[in-house]
Amino acid sequence: MQQDLPIDGACAVPRVAAPRRRLHVESSLAGKIVRRWRFFSRYLAAVAHRDMVRRFGPILERSFQHEWLAGTAVRLRFLPGKEQRQVQIGWPGDKYLLRLRYLPWREEFSLANWSDPITATVFKKGKEGGKPETVRYMSMFLSNNVLNITQLQGVPLIEMPKGLRDWAERFVKAAMEYAQQENFRGVRVARADSLYSYHHPYIRQFMSAEVQERDLKRIRSNIELHHNQTAIALGFREEEDWFEWTNPAFSAAGKNEAPVPAVQMEPEPRPETVETPAVIPPVESATQAQ
Repeated sequence: MQQDLPIDGACAVPRVAAPRRRLHVESSLAGKIVRRWRFFSRYLAAVAHRDMVRRFGPILERSFQHEWLAGTAVRLRFLPGKEQRQVQIGWPGDKYLLRLRYLPWREEFSLANWSDPITATVFKKGKEGGKPETVRYMSMFLSNNVLNITQLQGVPLIEMPKGLRDWAERFVKAAMEYAQQENFRGVRVARADSLYSYHHPYIRQFMSAEVQERDLKRIRSNIELHHNQTAIALGFREEEDWFEWTNPAFSAAGKNEAPVPAVQMEPEPRPETVETPAVIPPVESATQAQ
């Protein structure tokens, strides 16, 4: 029996789905706009539940009880990016011709670089009784009654003592305890490769190409360890860009069943702090513009 031949020699070719564009990890202008808008909308949602956010403070404090530490703080941040905000003009000899801090209530000399508005900071005791120093930090946001962790980060050149080397797990466990206390549906930890900082980490450009490549691998390996490996070790299941944990004690009739709503902007108030009693630094104004 004669078989029909494909017309014009055409043959069946399997269709390959185009890769999903992920604007939030791009360094393009569109990617920056997406990240800024996400941060702003998440900030509004957090402000609407500032009392709920404040209740995370005591849980975080209990999770980081150690003689080496000075305390912890939970705050809301209106602007993404660097914690310390200042304009400076350098001068030879490690001096400055001009050095102006334009958000003076921010932590001075802090290397934190925030990716989301709910921030948690761990401080170590200062040298010779001086000002406490930031050593580890985490940022998160609330959405659909789920707590989402997008940043688990350390500070270069500051090693945690033996009893605190599980600091990433301590952060996530504190978030899980908080989710049960507030009756959230669960907790999510962002996959390393879903983060902007994973694809575009800060690399010292004045170093050789070999050193830059080594730094890139080291930074990405650390992010994978803090995010992916921590979530896996705590039993989170993988779902696309996230590792997810479902709160076994969640009750649909509980106090936080409704999704977190957005709120309207209000006139600029004085800076408001959301923190534990251990550290009492001032915080950022709720409506400072970037």
